[in-house]
Amino acid sequence: MMILLEGPDLSGKSTLAAELAAHRPKKVPFVTTEHYGPPGPDPLNEYLTAVLRARQRYRRDGTVTIFDRLHLGQPTYGVVCRGEKDGMEWRRLLERLMLSLGAVLVPCYLSEEKFLRAWAHPTGAHYETRPTRMWEILQRYRHLFDGAADASGRPRNRTFLPMTDPYDWTLETRQVHSTVRDRTLQRIWGRWKGVMAARTSADPLAPKFPFLGSPEARCWVVGDRVRASSNEQHLSLPFFQRTGSGAMLGRACRLARVHERDLAFFNSYGEDDLPTSAADVQAALGDPPKRVVLLGKEALHWWHAYTPWRRDLRFLPHPSYVRRFRHHLSRAWVAELAGHLYDVHLQARRESCR
Repeated sequence: MMILLEGPDLSGKSTLAAELAAHRPKKVPFVTTEHYGPPGPDPLNEYLTAVLRARQRYRRDGTVTIFDRLHLGQPTYGVVCRGEKDGMEWRRLLERLMLSLGAVLVPCYLSEEKFLRAWAHPTGAHYETRPTRMWEILQRYRHLFDGAADASGRPRNRTFLPMTDPYDWTLETRQVHSTVRDRTLQRIWGRWKGVMAARTSADPLAPKFPFLGSPEARCWVVGDRVRASSNEQHLSLPFFQRTGSGAMLGRACRLARVHERDLAFFNSYGEDDLPTSAADVQAALGDPPKRVVLLGKEALHWWHAYTPWRRDLRFLPHPSYVRRFRHHLSRAWVAELAGHLYDVHLQARRESCR
């Protein structure tokens, strides 16, 4: 329900946004474009509000929102120009929700040669005009899009959103402009259709069964019940917070290097304390994967009492219990969960190498 155009200044994002809106498919009734610059003091809630508005528009009348830059300006412009942190923790939470809703990332990127040529003859107002900083921003976008690793083998920066091929507006010369443009637009809209087709009709924010993840998940992480008071904007989503249980789960995911598309999160009981229906789970996330991680005794009881499935189960105490009564074992808990998730990461790598 949304398309993100991310890239440095002068990479043609605004031009591409206008072209996508003007040449939308027949099945897309409306398209709206939003542009975001430097965020305020709470970037997550600011971008989260934008994503929730996009969801509301899509569910109301099928409007697709095109974001001309959103949260990926933080690990690039935020770090280089404003001296801020890259925000990997909250960016992972935001992209986890965007994966559930249906989002496609279009990397708008320039080679060094084309960047220098475009920077020498800029058009319009730009956020950063110093060439040394723009050069560093360009390199950060490259690492962001290709997931380049550091000396320890861990990705320096990455995004978990499904991407199209890189968009390069400098290829659109006058002689081949219409041909290249039409092919580019068809490729982007085709990628968006594929992402939306892979999703089910279930709404991840529905009160009946809130969840995070995708039908392609190789692992389900099941909690006990939602604690909306501690979540961002009081959303009834599992482990959707930057502190407490959500922070412990996030550390385990980073340690395991697991991709967000391989994970799905939900709770075994709803806000009304009624058990989650196995039929609702299957309708939203499909058949259960081989690996299921149950967090807490209530999740374990729900799985055996209310579901017909038998899978490779892994059980761990709920992180809130560990924090309250076994806080000295927090690191061991994170390491054990990371071990289970790392098996999922290895499975994904083996399948990608076949």
